[in-house]
Amino acid sequence: MDQKHHSFVYSEITGYALNLLISNKKLFPSKRMDEAIDLATYYLTNLSFNKKRGAVRCRFLAEKGWLDNYCAFDNIIVANALINRHRMDGDRESLRVARKILDYLMNNLFFGEGFYARYIGAENRYQSDPTKWSTCSGSFHAKAALPFLNMYDLTGDKDYFEFVRKIIPGILKYQDTSGRFVTNTSTNETFMHPHLYTLEGLMAAEQYLKNTAISRAIDKGLGWAGSMRMAHAGLMAFYTAGKSIEAGSPDINSQYLRLLLLRGVDPQDEYIKSLINRILQFQRDNPRDTKTFGGFQIGEIWFYNHESKVFEKFKNHINTWATVFALNAFNYLNEKDENIFSLC
Repeated sequence: MDQKHHSFVYSEITGYALNLLISNKKLFPSKRMDEAIDLATYYLTNLSFNKKRGAVRCRFLAEKGWLDNYCAFDNIIVANALINRHRMDGDRESLRVARKILDYLMNNLFFGEGFYARYIGAENRYQSDPTKWSTCSGSFHAKAALPFLNMYDLTGDKDYFEFVRKIIPGILKYQDTSGRFVTNTSTNETFMHPHLYTLEGLMAAEQYLKNTAISRAIDKGLGWAGSMRMAHAGLMAFYTAGKSIEAGSPDINSQYLRLLLLRGVDPQDEYIKSLINRILQFQRDNPRDTKTFGGFQIGEIWFYNHESKVFEKFKNHINTWATVFALNAFNYLNEKDENIFSLC
């Protein structure tokens, strides 16, 4: 909001938005909703998707155009959303592109113990840089369980099921005895955002693999997250050098909310009510400000520099994924038929 412009376009975020729109179609049926679903699908299957690679590119920049980068996590999120688009109305192109993406993940980005973070086309190399959680092979790639099991559930093809079984040992190795998943192995730090991504993927795997080790890991991981609660109910979102940083964000709190609901916590639980109130404190509610009304502002943890260990200047962002995650969590409050594949 400070600079009054949109910073960039991520395929990952469009995938989240498509999944949310599909879930909300039954709640808010309208021509505008249908148009938004079609636009997001077209963007992912025709503009972001590179037919030669068989994968979506991660980011579009106004000044540079598409970067020739293919991120594992972005492709995971997009594939799941496109499978759900096919489930919604039988759209064949969505299913075809989703299959291509899953093939790329299995055959190009998976190296036997985990996923490379991305393939960088300009340098012709696969990246796994341990200095930052999003550029390394990490536990957050557990979220691959969603599209692979979604495709297995849809088609009955056991290759997708067996692939999820194959990736689980490489995920669980990142969890320490406290229950936290180490998201930066070079510093033994944990950022709550990918820690919760890990649990989301493991919950999908648990439903299909029926593996007690996965169930234990989820319970321990949720227990550690619960130990990071602050007085206002939100979570401290970063652990470093034996201490927790008392700062959070509504997107992270929304991840935690939907995990608790998926685990069977009563929506009327007093802590759940407090957590919802904390999330809602970040929503912009001035109807005269049409650029921001209804959106959720990002939290201060996103301006914590993980390397210098200081907070940088806070930017007044209305954030798409924070908004999507909040609405997605609220869907799990209200909709009994929301399933694991509806997770954004």
